[in-house]
Amino acid sequence: MPTEGPPRLTALHPVIGARMEGITLDPDMAPAQVAAIRAAMDRYAVLVFPGQDHLDDTAQLGLPPTLFILRCLSRR
Repeated sequence: MPTEGPPRLTALHPVIGARMEGITLDPDMAPAQVAAIRAAMDRYAVLVFPGQDHLDDTAQLGLPPTLFILRCLSRR
């Protein structure tokens, strides 16, 4: 699921955390997308990726190993 255009970052706090939009987390992400995520992680430490409902546990484990993504879900 490629995403077009550069990702958009919105700081969530002056010290830590950002929301990253315009990118679809996928095992077949382009190297440029992975590099953009790594650069944002270096700057913000914590990233939120809204709208990634397509990721089940298996797909999440298939993401590039250079990304360490923790997903917390609240199921009712």
